[in-house]
Amino acid sequence: MRSLLRRFIACVARLTPAWARREFQAEWDAELETAWAPAAGRSWRDRASVAARALGSIPDAWFLIRQQWSLDMLMQDIRYALRLMRQRVGYTAVVIVTLALGIGANTAMFSAIHAVLVRPLPFKEPDRLVMIWENDRLNRKPRYAVAPANFDDWRTQTHVFEQIAAYLAQSGSITGAGEPFHATVAAVSANFFDTLGVTPALGRPLTPADGVPPNHRVLVLSDAAWRTHFGGDPNVVERTVQLGGMPYRIVAVMPVGFAFPDRTIDIWRPFPFRPDLLAIRAQHFLTVIGRFKRSASLEQARIDVESIAVAAQKKYPQTNEQRGTTMVPLQEAIVGEVRSPMYLLGAAVGLLLLIACANVANLMLVQGSSRVREMAVRAALGADRFRIARQLLIEGTLLALVSGAAGVALAAAGTRALTRLAVDYVPRITDVRLDPAVLAFALAVSLVTGVFFAFAPALRASRSNVQRDLREGSRGAIGSGRWLRNALVVSEVAAAVVLVTAAALLLESFWRVLQVRPGFATTEVLTVETESSEKYQQDAQNRQFYTDLLARLSAVPGVHAAGVVNNLPLSGQGWTAWLTIENRPRPLGEPPEVGYRVATPGYLSAMQIPLLQGRWISDGDTADSIKVIAVNKALADQFFPSGNAVGSRVRLGPNPKAPWRTIVGVIGNVHHAGPEVEPAPEAFEPFTQDSFGDLTLVVRAEGDRAAIATAVRSVARTVDPSVVLWRMQWMDGILDDHLAPRRLSLLLVEGFAVLALGLALLGIYGVMSFAVSERVPEIGIRMALGAAPAEIHQMVIRDGLRLAIPGLVTGAALALVVARLARNMLFEVSPGDPIAFATVAIGVLGVALIACYVPARRAARVDPLTAIRVE
Repeated sequence: MRSLLRRFIACVARLTPAWARREFQAEWDAELETAWAPAAGRSWRDRASVAARALGSIPDAWFLIRQQWSLDMLMQDIRYALRLMRQRVGYTAVVIVTLALGIGANTAMFSAIHAVLVRPLPFKEPDRLVMIWENDRLNRKPRYAVAPANFDDWRTQTHVFEQIAAYLAQSGSITGAGEPFHATVAAVSANFFDTLGVTPALGRPLTPADGVPPNHRVLVLSDAAWRTHFGGDPNVVERTVQLGGMPYRIVAVMPVGFAFPDRTIDIWRPFPFRPDLLAIRAQHFLTVIGRFKRSASLEQARIDVESIAVAAQKKYPQTNEQRGTTMVPLQEAIVGEVRSPMYLLGAAVGLLLLIACANVANLMLVQGSSRVREMAVRAALGADRFRIARQLLIEGTLLALVSGAAGVALAAAGTRALTRLAVDYVPRITDVRLDPAVLAFALAVSLVTGVFFAFAPALRASRSNVQRDLREGSRGAIGSGRWLRNALVVSEVAAAVVLVTAAALLLESFWRVLQVRPGFATTEVLTVETESSEKYQQDAQNRQFYTDLLARLSAVPGVHAAGVVNNLPLSGQGWTAWLTIENRPRPLGEPPEVGYRVATPGYLSAMQIPLLQGRWISDGDTADSIKVIAVNKALADQFFPSGNAVGSRVRLGPNPKAPWRTIVGVIGNVHHAGPEVEPAPEAFEPFTQDSFGDLTLVVRAEGDRAAIATAVRSVARTVDPSVVLWRMQWMDGILDDHLAPRRLSLLLVEGFAVLALGLALLGIYGVMSFAVSERVPEIGIRMALGAAPAEIHQMVIRDGLRLAIPGLVTGAALALVVARLARNMLFEVSPGDPIAFATVAIGVLGVALIACYVPARRAARVDPLTAIRVE
């Protein structure tokens, strides 16, 4: 029994920390001997009491284990880690800066992704809100504006929806509120705000009676418009202003932050859905939102609306035969287009953080190699492997937490800069803020990275050979971690290759977009949107105003041409109309739709659009002359492939009694939707034969831009002081604005790629420098035996390329996968573009050579005698 108790004490001793194990077993062996001697000749009960006494070793061991992980010992480790940080200022600064860049970039990007893609919309139960479009199956358009009659069918026949509302974006000038201003207006159905579940901050919500003329002349202000144009007056409710020359009464002000359908909306007004308007099925211009019932699902809502559309197809085959419905959650409809680019940027900053962690882990491995003797002494004095590993993990975690704090500061600055850059292109970007969720993310990233880059050094230190390390110090333990350092460098090179390849593909794609000829002049062209006063309600008066305006502008020095058009290229707006060709059978369902624009004779010259065939609109094409039309090359090629477009007659619109129009000319294609979008078929009617109320002025002029803009304003005021001019822009600026989202994504990825490449360079340089330092004796012997400096150069560079090439190959394979996933962001560039991959390969190998050059040069200057003497 005595030997059995000794074995029990030995087993319990193995549970205690290494520093207390020997003393613990000695004390309990002595305790056992002391207690056993008096009980040796007694009864079994005395011996059993000794055995029960031996069980006291278990709580004693538990006390020592708790001491091992006690708060006091933990604070000792923390204080020691802080002393080391103060002593190694350079190393600490490099680690903090490296990690702060990675954590800051990730925190900023997470805050953007969380605000734009994850955070629920600021509406009541937003998961029940959807956006509904028609889809045009004939022309393969999955999201198409809704006809008023179809909208009316949905809201009156649905069994699943609580509310279905519609809106239409418009514009108008506001007078009677001090200085006149132009406003972006949303004409909405009376249940619009009820559908969203939003109530005004001031005043009353819209009611069904507000949608019935003449009660519809009421306005709801946005918070920004209320503060900017009405001075935040709390008595603004019930005030009367003029919108488009007609009196409207202000009934409400919306809360701060409410912005729907987008942040540009200044005013909402009820849309008077009169019976004649709700009978229209051939014209599509509404956007529809809906809120389905709590008892229903998204799929049930989709089936419900689609069943109504199928019934309309049978009942109204002439207009609805090829019309179905498309429904998506409202949040997806708002942010769906930016989801892929934001996830790509999120993956990019994630790779950047991995590279930073790998770099820091390498630094800690190198630093740990210089602390081999220290760790051996600790182990010899009784510290077990867990205590040593804990010390290194605490050091890494402290560095990561300090880096995380610095990263949060960088993220705060980065989110502000990102918001300013992307406010016009990314929906909900103004909601980005460092809220508790973002700060929790930053803390989690900091802790995870601290454990990540400290894990490898801690694992290596916990497996050290105490006797060897005490005898040989860092010299004997250096080589044992070489494979891990090399693996980390290969991984960060691979991650850098993925980022640099993505940047190269985006850069080539952007360059190809810039090479596309948009079909119109992008320099020396000034555009101004106009809004005529109420006295130009008659077509003849409206035509006369623009005729006088263009005549006076043409006489301004420096002006070469001037014209007007209803929708400008790259404006994001455009009308479409049915196209019916004379003497051709009508296709099934709706006729094909083409772009429909109204212009004046000077428009073609002002925009420098080439005339390919026939003639352009002329001053002789008056309201009383033969109805004419000009078409673009895309329309002529699609509908008149034999080349007989000029002289053919077509009809635009659904009215079978509308006059036939003779095609008098074919002009070059214009990329109205952007250089990356193929030109669609378009038709141009003379302004004198189909006038619009408000048009965009286009002036081609050379000279000082500010002087030209001033002259245009002066001439317009001379013709009529009441005319509102707004959104005055030069055409090259409009093109820049259109390309800005693509440019922003490119700049961000390029910036991350440059940082990744720089970190990879530092990683290779650090490993090669340390490799040279550990091989100094070997290099000295080589040189003593006759090796030339050039051979030493080649040896070091060869070792560096052995790290770079596997990383390059692995990264290229991963980059090909990433590029295929993001192919929709590329324009005329294949995901495996050989030019991009070859450029990246040359660049990465060049960076590797640069990183190896300084260590190779230092190795070639090693003094053989000094190196051998040190050895």
